Amino acid sequence: MSSRELLDKDIVQLHASKWHSLRKDVLGVTSDVDFFLWPRMDIGRIECIMFSRWKGELEPYRPLQAHFHFNRDDYEHQVTSQNGQYSKDSLIFNNPEQTLFLFVDRFSIQTKSKAETIFKLSSFCVYLPQDMLLSWQPESIDEVLKKYQGI
Repeated sequence: MSSRELLDKDIVQLHASKWHSLRKDVLGVTSDVDFFLWPRMDIGRIECIMFSRWKGELEPYRPLQAHFHFNRDDYEHQVTSQNGQYSKDSLIFNNPEQTLFLFVDRFSIQTKSKAETIFKLSSFCVYLPQDMLLSWQPESIDEVLKKYQGI
């Protein structure tokens, strides 16, 4: 979707600085989005799955048909273009579709031999047209999350 198309739609911005795993095989509580994004090679892509339901409904949340992902190559390119430029410590990286935005903090750490720059994800934001909030996948939450178990 182009920037112009995004502006023409009634866009909803959802910001998240906390997360909670919905996987049954991962124990945990709601915690801050706080993990190192770069340098590391174990992340293939960042993917956000959103769930919604009608306000006041007791039905379970259902997964939206909207897809939000950020491939490592795409954010790594933005990281490396910022590495060495020390104008800002807080940066925003966006995926090519401009639907997922990563809010990243830059840290410089001095090692014995040189200064290392580390980028840490602090929060993220998804953009989607408001009419997509009620466009649900036919799958249940469990069926969607089953794809990610054991990863």
